[in-house]
Amino acid sequence: SGSATDSAALASAEDILADLRSALTGQSSLAGVEAVMDNWFGTSGGFEAVGYTGGLSDMSAFHLGDGERIDLKIKGDDEVFRATLKSAAMAALSYDPALALSNGTRAEMLGRAGELSLGAVDSLTTARATLGYAEARIEEASVRLTAQNTSLEIARSELISADPYDTIVKLEETQFRLESLYTATVKLSQLSLVGFLR
Repeated sequence: SGSATDSAALASAEDILADLRSALTGQSSLAGVEAVMDNWFGTSGGFEAVGYTGGLSDMSAFHLGDGERIDLKIKGDDEVFRATLKSAAMAALSYDPALALSNGTRAEMLGRAGELSLGAVDSLTTARATLGYAEARIEEASVRLTAQNTSLEIARSELISADPYDTIVKLEETQFRLESLYTATVKLSQLSLVGFLR
């Protein structure tokens, strides 16, 4: 979805096929079908208006810490995904009863869909590898940052936490001194010159 990370990249398959079905109405040959589909999946066709629902700009870079970042420039409107969707749509619509195509045209569409699908395999594999590499780097950074955070929490805890046993001993010692001081103060307050002379 590019910069629109909170929305789906593509319309539903039903919406895409419905729009393509309307565009293909009246076509009876493979050449006509392919021309319409090339136009629909082109840069100013129905795919732009109906099919792709993501953002127009690329997603911002992922900051992985320590000055490291990763730019992932894969969007649903990339050519590799258009080609893959075109082959799938052509196969799906080849036997659509609403188009009333001849058996010969249907068979040609299926064959052409297979060719398009095979042609997109290498590009699709490259896109998947790029995405997988980015996911692996993000996961490694996440693990590293979690470990660093845990280490910092432990260090912070050691700095601000007190030893409970040591604290109790010091508290009891202070309490004893206070009680001794109060006892001495009470005894001193009862002293008088007359009492001392007796």
